[in-house]
Amino acid sequence: MASLPALAWNNPVRGTPPLYAKDLQEMVARDFAAGTITPDGILNPTLSFRDAEHAVTLIADEPQRVIKVLLRHD
Repeated sequence: MASLPALAWNNPVRGTPPLYAKDLQEMVARDFAAGTITPDGILNPTLSFRDAEHAVTLIADEPQRVIKVLLRHD
């Protein structure tokens, strides 16, 4: 993963060869397309848009349970 300075200032991520944000984005896109990595567990919980207020409560009160909330339009 890239840190904020890597994204904001184009600093490479340490390693051989050093990787820049663009390199990391291309790697992730390739791995998603190949099915090597999946979004399972990242977009959790998935809620209806009408439950958006509950999503905000979850983020505030139970951050250990929430990585990214997906609000779907029903």
